[in-house]
Amino acid sequence: MGIQQDISEKYNILVTGIGAPGAPSIINKLKKVCSFILGVDCNIEYCASKHFVNVYKQVPKATDKLFFENILKLIKEYNITHIICLVTVELNEFAKYKSVLDELNVKIYIHPEKDITISSNKHNLYEHLKEIIQLPRYIKITLRDIEKNLYLFNYPQKEVCFKPLNLDGARGFRIISNKVNRLKQMMTEKPYNTYTSLDELKFLLNEFDDNYDVLLCEYLPGQEYTVDTFVKNGKLIHHTIRTRLKTKDHISVVGEIVKNDSISEQVFKINSMFNFNGCVGYQFKENIEGIPLLLECNPRLQGGTILSCQDFDYISANITNVKKIKNNKYTKMLRYFQESYE
Repeated sequence: MGIQQDISEKYNILVTGIGAPGAPSIINKLKKVCSFILGVDCNIEYCASKHFVNVYKQVPKATDKLFFENILKLIKEYNITHIICLVTVELNEFAKYKSVLDELNVKIYIHPEKDITISSNKHNLYEHLKEIIQLPRYIKITLRDIEKNLYLFNYPQKEVCFKPLNLDGARGFRIISNKVNRLKQMMTEKPYNTYTSLDELKFLLNEFDDNYDVLLCEYLPGQEYTVDTFVKNGKLIHHTIRTRLKTKDHISVVGEIVKNDSISEQVFKINSMFNFNGCVGYQFKENIEGIPLLLECNPRLQGGTILSCQDFDYISANITNVKKIKNNKYTKMLRYFQESYE
């Protein structure tokens, strides 16, 4: 069953960012629907996924002016028919050159530049959506203005979190709290903890001259959810909601597909505010009243999307024409590491 597709058609796929944690599962899924996979990354030396693709190449970062020029050469050299982008910062580059890809008959589901810019910036996203859905309390400030604004969130009685506006994953995310034993955490937990104290933050600010714009917002203590969606020319084709039951280094290793009417309603409302085209991911978390509120939007395939493929094949949908959705008995994912050797 699954998505109906013409397996006689030849698909040569370029996958970017194959060093991403979710890349191996995505690549292995792609092998079932294509004949050739070219994988690229800005750091290919220590990239395990290079062993899962037919050919791998190193390319500059998206911020390098030679990025798309290198991509263009590879497209022509390997007769690429489709592109799947796993890196947020590359999305605007592909959107900018969408007309060039169209002329080469290279297919890529990519959102308009404006929608990528809004959805991938935490503050822009919240401002864009604040009239249609309930959001966590938030303000945009600089890192050095955090202390004097904590009272707005009833600190220290309540924990407060902050995150840089344009960074994805857990980069730069911290929870400010005076309720945790930092020494105990250091000695008994692996170093993936996101908590910090106000004193630690002040120490770092005194040590360095750097400053960043951040979103300071209320801490949401409840269950966390991830939503994978597939959108075609602005129309939401399908969405799957999954819990994040266990994470390692902020990567989902145990998750379960669930239904949540409140989240579904919000996803449809959010999608109506954009003209997305392709995969879009969302993170929600419950507040103290158990109401799921939007944390962020990832306008790309997410690392744990492979679990949602048991409900709808999001990865194949980026390549083939969506004709049928399968119902699968598998609803829970347990992810473990697998090694490759050189």
